[in-house]
Amino acid sequence: MSVVGGALGKFHYSGPVSSSKSLYNRALIVNSFFPQLQLNAHSECDDVQKMIAAMKDLSAGKKELDCGDAGTVLRFLSFRVSREEGVFRLRGTPRLFQRPQKELLFILNQLGVSAELLPTELVIRSQGWKRPLMPIQINRENSSQFATGVLMSAWKMDFDLEIQLYPNGLNDAYWNMSFHFAKQLGMEIQQKEKDSFFIPRRQEINQSEVSVEPDYSSVFAVAATAAIVGEAHITGVRGRSLQPDHASIQILKDLRIPVDLENQTLSVMRAGKISPIQLMIGETPDLFPVLAILCAFSHGECQLTGAPRLVHKESNRIKKTAELLRLMGVKTKTSDDGIIIWGKGDELKPQTFEFNPDHDHRMAMAAGILMRAGWPIRLKTPEVVKKSFPEFWQILGIKP
Repeated sequence: MSVVGGALGKFHYSGPVSSSKSLYNRALIVNSFFPQLQLNAHSECDDVQKMIAAMKDLSAGKKELDCGDAGTVLRFLSFRVSREEGVFRLRGTPRLFQRPQKELLFILNQLGVSAELLPTELVIRSQGWKRPLMPIQINRENSSQFATGVLMSAWKMDFDLEIQLYPNGLNDAYWNMSFHFAKQLGMEIQQKEKDSFFIPRRQEINQSEVSVEPDYSSVFAVAATAAIVGEAHITGVRGRSLQPDHASIQILKDLRIPVDLENQTLSVMRAGKISPIQLMIGETPDLFPVLAILCAFSHGECQLTGAPRLVHKESNRIKKTAELLRLMGVKTKTSDDGIIIWGKGDELKPQTFEFNPDHDHRMAMAAGILMRAGWPIRLKTPEVVKKSFPEFWQILGIKP
């Protein structure tokens, strides 16, 4: 399937966006330990729906679970099922298992769990977690999801657990989100050193319900569309958030895009002139493709750096973003951790080209914003946005 963009007039949106898939999936793992926990959340995105289905199957005693193309589901679910006795098969697409997953085997082995990675499945043989003889070592260089997966499944253990994260000193916003989310729900976590954590046995929640915030990466995609071609009034937006992507509101302000947050409504108006920006984006890598589009419309040199994990996302996002910008006629220079973009401002005119997002939902959204601005782009596989933001095309008023 493909979709072609064209002139659609001024963009206008008023309303909410769905719940954060990151927090929702964390909450679903916790809910599997505590069925009485009420979740106030809504999302139709594939990642959340895969996790909901997997939790239902696990509760029903099934041992073969479908992860689809969702790295979060595979990584979180691996540790959740390994708390139970049995042989579990977590299945997914070949593309999912081409991403970095070997850390799962290393961590599970430290917890006394046997696991085997195959081209389209992870086979786990477990009798439940066994108390490690020393703190378990977790490498978060490629992703913090491995550490989060352990943390979210550390409820109701019959032994104390110590976690040591490395590389040392890494500023990891998504781990911080998981840490504070677990603490808000009642988990006692003792931070012995910056990267060393102690979780006492028999942890219980102290909340009866949890309300999941809007997904701020989705908020950013709508806001960026408004900044280029119209206006948006996004409801349910809070002044503070556990999500690293909440920083997108300040980023919009730094770009000199008209933004106002009042009564939990974020209003974004079309920018007269987008200012260049220099930003370390390591804490907000999901914003990278859409932010790069805004930088292309800026008046000057932009630097987005400090995010080496981008190469391990659904696509190599540094490479794919540079490809999209090149097709737009924008000069770039890439590095191992980011990109330099020479924005063309008012000189940037719509170009006709074909773009393949390479199965990456956020790359498809970046191209979609251009299409809503009247760029006649032929976009392959527009349906990949279902992974995180299935209502994206409806909100933009484009029918794929």
